[in-house]
Amino acid sequence: MSRIKSFAAPHKGLRNVIGKFTLKLGHTDFKSASDLRKLQALGAEMFLLLNDHVQTENEYTLRRLEDRAPGSSDHDMHDHERLEEIQATLEQQLALFTGNESPDDIHAYYLGFSKFQSEYLLHTYDEQMVTHLLLQKYFTDEGLTEHRKAIMQ
Repeated sequence: MSRIKSFAAPHKGLRNVIGKFTLKLGHTDFKSASDLRKLQALGAEMFLLLNDHVQTENEYTLRRLEDRAPGSSDHDMHDHERLEEIQATLEQQLALFTGNESPDDIHAYYLGFSKFQSEYLLHTYDEQMVTHLLLQKYFTDEGLTEHRKAIMQ
């Protein structure tokens, strides 16, 4: 019988929005005010979802896991802090784009975001391959269901 996969749905959604943003970023005409606004709106939505997700994971998932297995969430918490710093910089840079950026500035942002995307995807992979197993070890499916209900509230 398949066990509850706490990270599967939220990580799938985050991979989707990050992928959409990367595609849009690579095709945006920064000289077009309309195109730039659309990119910034998608970016704002993506960063909001990323921020909400990390807060939820820290507050609900990792805190509860830490209560049962001290030290088990250290790696994820460290990753979250590191990724949040990179993310905050990218979010601020995106918000400050005016359409007057040079092609080199845009390319540098694209590469910086691509690096973030790679690191973020590796982090979610690690959570699904390591942290997921810890959750299943220390919580029953009923406990994971209650956990999910608490997050939804």
